[in-house]
Amino acid sequence: MSLPALVPLCVLIANLIVVGWKLACRKSAGDQRSLWKHVDAGFGFIILAWLFLYILVVGKGFEIQQCRETGEGPVLRVDPQIECGDDTHSAFVFVANILLLIYGLGIPVLFGVLLWRYGPAIQYDQALRERGMAGSRDTNAFFNLGKRLRRLYFKYKSEAYYWSELILLRKALLVVVAAQLFKKPLLAASAILCSLFVAYTLQLLYNPYRSHTQEKAKQDAQKATETQR
Repeated sequence: MSLPALVPLCVLIANLIVVGWKLACRKSAGDQRSLWKHVDAGFGFIILAWLFLYILVVGKGFEIQQCRETGEGPVLRVDPQIECGDDTHSAFVFVANILLLIYGLGIPVLFGVLLWRYGPAIQYDQALRERGMAGSRDTNAFFNLGKRLRRLYFKYKSEAYYWSELILLRKALLVVVAAQLFKKPLLAASAILCSLFVAYTLQLLYNPYRSHTQEKAKQDAQKATETQR
């Protein structure tokens, strides 16, 4: 497995180990109130791992279905020892199709549903985060929701909280184009460059990312106004 795949997996495994150890310690101590305190943060790390692994996993799913012609017949492009169409390859293709359906299609749909379902709460949480008031349950009614889902939207402005879904769809488009046009690399490169150009243009038009410098200036101005009062 490549290094880009190992990094989020190692982080996820380490997080699960730490959370499990803390839960076990609290359970043995009889502290039932905080037994599930870190579950929300753990789910957030799972979302982060899914985002990191998306291109790699979906790309591998398409690689299983890519064959090339040889003098002895079609073989798998990534492993020439496997003949396309035999029982082994058919089993790989079946598993890959399930993977693409569950992960390749399911992850964007899941994230889209979450962003749509909790849209108003996410905007409220993000607006508080831009003012530096989202880090406490006393000031943020959606503090736990933020711990679960903030990795989907914390980098974007409150009015552009859905931008991670667009980035995920862009990743899916790039993987599909590269997989379907692998026999025509020039056309694939042209299509990918066009997709990146459109994505960059949209980013310049909507400017979805937060500016910490502007947020800090607004927070300082708000504190100065409250002090004068």
